[in-house]
Amino acid sequence: MKVSQMFVDIPVIEYIGNVSLLETAIEDLSYNTKTVKEKTIFFALKGRTSDGTTFIPQAYEKGCRVFVGQTRVQVPEDALLILVEDSRYILSKVSSLFFEEPSKKMTVVGITGTKGKTTITTLLYKILKDVGLKTGVIGTNGIYYGDTYLQTANTTPESYELHKVMHQMLQQGITTCFMEVSSQGLMMSRVEHIDFDIAIFTNMAYDHIGDLEHPTFENYLHWKTHLFDLTKIAIVNHDDRYVNHFIKQNQKVYTYGLDNKSDYQATELQYLFDKRQVGMSFAYHKQYVTKSVLLPVPGKFNVYNALVVLAVADILNQDEQKVISLLNQTTVAGRMELIPNHKQVLAVLDYAHNGFSLENVILTLKHYNYERLIILFGSVGDRSQIRRKELGDVVSKYADIAIITSDNPGHENPQHIIDDIKQSFTDTNCIVYEEIDRQKAIELAASLSKKGDIVVFAGKGHETYQLIGSEKVPFDEKQFIINSFEKEGTISV
Repeated sequence: MKVSQMFVDIPVIEYIGNVSLLETAIEDLSYNTKTVKEKTIFFALKGRTSDGTTFIPQAYEKGCRVFVGQTRVQVPEDALLILVEDSRYILSKVSSLFFEEPSKKMTVVGITGTKGKTTITTLLYKILKDVGLKTGVIGTNGIYYGDTYLQTANTTPESYELHKVMHQMLQQGITTCFMEVSSQGLMMSRVEHIDFDIAIFTNMAYDHIGDLEHPTFENYLHWKTHLFDLTKIAIVNHDDRYVNHFIKQNQKVYTYGLDNKSDYQATELQYLFDKRQVGMSFAYHKQYVTKSVLLPVPGKFNVYNALVVLAVADILNQDEQKVISLLNQTTVAGRMELIPNHKQVLAVLDYAHNGFSLENVILTLKHYNYERLIILFGSVGDRSQIRRKELGDVVSKYADIAIITSDNPGHENPQHIIDDIKQSFTDTNCIVYEEIDRQKAIELAASLSKKGDIVVFAGKGHETYQLIGSEKVPFDEKQFIINSFEKEGTISV
């Protein structure tokens, strides 16, 4: 495809340099000097702290001659800079065109909200694949379709990757793609030219507010709701206080909920406990039909997640009874995941890494009889300090024993993060331990635990690394938990 063909309907401020390059045939797109080469267009993206136009000389040295950017700079005589207002938006549009608009040739379901995105996308991907759909998924845990697995750096990858992957999915016969849509992905135009068939709203809470994320909650909410400007059908949580922000004109809207009358509703929730396994049961109502549903994980939030799966399956005309059966068999790694052990301790691995999600986990577990509640947790570095206080406040309120440790400290001193969290424990009966080394903290939790205790390992979930500085250091939390209980004796499965 020629450069001129890609920019037919794109507003260009100015062409700087050799305009004859508009007739160049392009073989790929790039926004990273590590991948740029001859016959590519280099998109000089403008970020919060850097301007991609500073990398144009490096891209030029690698043979690239066509550049797109927001800042007017001089380029060599044999090069062309296409000056635009928003380089990220243009990357999104050009990527869609370059890969022949793949999202228009499949069913695309986007999930947004503060919590639940990963669990819902994973459940939809696994369950509807088992029902018979050709499914793919894009999100926090990576990209899966067919026999392919690709890691993702962000919950919602850059627009180029999205359209490229969807194009590859089509080539493998995938017909339905489920994807997590983050507020950052929406704000940075990563999904602006994705043709969404269904958009799902899970819930809203105060999170992702800070210098490197959203300046205010209102800004965060605004970008979350933008997904619903891009979809044909909306599925929204009728119980959430912000639900009306996600209902737009001229689209079909379906509701789900527990407390308010909804198109897809759950009642008669029961918490189940048998042989150190926990779960839920509920009555599922759709129009004039009521069916019983069992889940292998506890918690009201998991009932909400199950309702979304049932709603999507219904809208996509899939076998409801098969879906209900599979809901009782399907779990998601690192989300209320139980770690078997010989000590008869209910050991729970969960990704909860802010006050909202951790309190949900704790309130769920409080439905079960236990001796003591032990919580191991930390808070990420280089982010808003409000999250540290929220986590500390929740743990100091409910836990008998708190073990404060490291959780992706980034460039911050982990002891400083721990010190911030400890301020929540100045007037509490909770026993507090602190251990910077997360592996040692896990070993401490296992050794302190006794029969009948609940131990929550919060924050890491599915992750297999610790972010220290700019480096992702291998760290498999689940395996360390298993190893720590094994040190106490023989683990039972």
